[in-house]
Amino acid sequence: EKIKVPQKELSAQVLNILNDMQKNLFDKASKFLKASITVVKSYEEFKKTIKDKGGFVKASWCGNAKCESKIKEETGATIRVIPFEKEKAGKCVYCGKAGKQVVYFAKAY
Repeated sequence: EKIKVPQKELSAQVLNILNDMQKNLFDKASKFLKASITVVKSYEEFKKTIKDKGGFVKASWCGNAKCESKIKEETGATIRVIPFEKEKAGKCVYCGKAGKQVVYFAKAY
């Protein structure tokens, strides 16, 4: 969109436009990220989501590397994010033991 701007206001106008562009890009990326996350409670739901939908799968994990290895072996997904903000974990999505943390799994492409 073309606009006429007095030369005295040019710097301020450019800054405003760039700030608006940055905000719009950030909002679009945030919306896309939120739409790419699926929360699951069971391993069957986990496998189905990874296979059919992809994206990030948010699930509780017991902290055992063997569970993570089995998940990777069976689905190709690995832990991609361990959030700084801790939330109460339920049962481990793989083994059913008490979860130590909520993590985000995804496949690498």
